[in-house]
Amino acid sequence: MRCSQPTGSVDFVRLEGTFNAESTAKQRASLLAEVHRVLKPGGGVHAHGLVANRVLPTCPVLHGVAALVRRVPAETEPLSELRLAGLIDGYMTKYPAKAVFQWDDLELRELKVSAWRPIEPGGPTRTVLYRGPFARIVTDSGLSFRRGVPAAVDTAIADSLKREPWRGQFLVLEDRESPPTATGCTTEVSP
Repeated sequence: MRCSQPTGSVDFVRLEGTFNAESTAKQRASLLAEVHRVLKPGGGVHAHGLVANRVLPTCPVLHGVAALVRRVPAETEPLSELRLAGLIDGYMTKYPAKAVFQWDDLELRELKVSAWRPIEPGGPTRTVLYRGPFARIVTDSGLSFRRGVPAAVDTAIADSLKREPWRGQFLVLEDRESPPTATGCTTEVSP
């Protein structure tokens, strides 16, 4: 599958019900490879659909708008397939505690996930500080940050740490060419 968009030309792709369409793993992999191709470095993909707490051999009969659903993946499948397509830092933006549909031990929930095309490092650097809450984190691209320890990263990566899923966890420090100096004040020291 190939769309008419040039490589690296799209900021954002929305997939509505893609994981609920009647498709094979190979077809979804091809679609996600195309999403990866058209996204700009740092561009995002957001997917929305219905998932189950376990693998279903067949799709249950659903009613209302959910009647459009032709397959229900396990809750781990969308993020896993996005990762296999080379999209990183995936996370769930919506996964309610209460199931939308329930039959015996089968629970179906609405799921929204987001992931991004990696940014290739190589430009100027910025200093960032991981604020927490964890002692240490490692991103999907292999970057490691310890809480409270400044780290130098590519400027584009520093910019990406200002958005979800990292928003609020990082502080991008102002770079200074030389230490700040006080102006217009003196300090007198008495012997």
